[in-house]
Amino acid sequence: MAVNVGFFRTSFGNLTQVDNLLVTPADYDPYCITAQRDPRLPGGGGYPVCDLYDIKPEKFGLVDNVVTQASRFGPRKEVFTGIDATFTARYGRGGTLAGGVSTGHTVTQCVNPDLPTVQFCNNEPPFTQLLQFKLAGNYPLPWWGIQAAANLQNLKGIPVASFYIPTNAEIVPSLGRNLAACGTRVPCTATASNPVFVGAAIVSGVQLIEPNKTFEDRLTQVDVRFSKTVNIGRTRIQGMFDVYNLFNQNDALAINTRFGPSWLRPSNVLGARLFKLGAQLNF
Repeated sequence: MAVNVGFFRTSFGNLTQVDNLLVTPADYDPYCITAQRDPRLPGGGGYPVCDLYDIKPEKFGLVDNVVTQASRFGPRKEVFTGIDATFTARYGRGGTLAGGVSTGHTVTQCVNPDLPTVQFCNNEPPFTQLLQFKLAGNYPLPWWGIQAAANLQNLKGIPVASFYIPTNAEIVPSLGRNLAACGTRVPCTATASNPVFVGAAIVSGVQLIEPNKTFEDRLTQVDVRFSKTVNIGRTRIQGMFDVYNLFNQNDALAINTRFGPSWLRPSNVLGARLFKLGAQLNF
């Protein structure tokens, strides 16, 4: 058996930041919203979501962006730390086995010269939650010269996000006024050309849960192959029978992250069990 262990740490430097020269943190007013009651949210929802800001109406639409060094505004960082451990082994009469575990996360800390604070600015995914395990082996069966092989992988579940677009009516009680994007329109309603959430830039919504903290169930997949080689003179024919996703798992590979009735609904799942016959001719 041979074992290999690696430790990796990558720290990114000279990061850049966009700065709007026409606004400062004092040009934004803070507000909070209340997450809707929903059993799918942490604690059933109903908690305050803060670190949200709307630009003052007199500064709305003023933009003079420059790209500069992020270090001018604070200690922005992006650091990846990872560990890999792999092994290969021979056993029995011609069997081989290989596999390993790996984990790693990227810790980020942002800066923003325009806003007082940024929602979920510092993010550190849980190290153990991102663990991945893979195992592959093959062995010559004692019957009719058949070679059997199998792959097993157990991977982290995809991260869960919850983007929500609040209405002006939800924001007014905390902000104390209509959103700057509303202008003089009363009542203020969202349109395609006038989103209801305005921060340092127009974005798709607010996050109801912290990113990279909640994950879908782990994904486990098993693939197997049986093969047999027949020699005819100088010609070699190898027949193969493969089964992918042996246990017909249906883990989610992508989900709807927009909060609403279809939130968390899978948009892509692991492919169903698949049988495959093949042959390879060497001459």
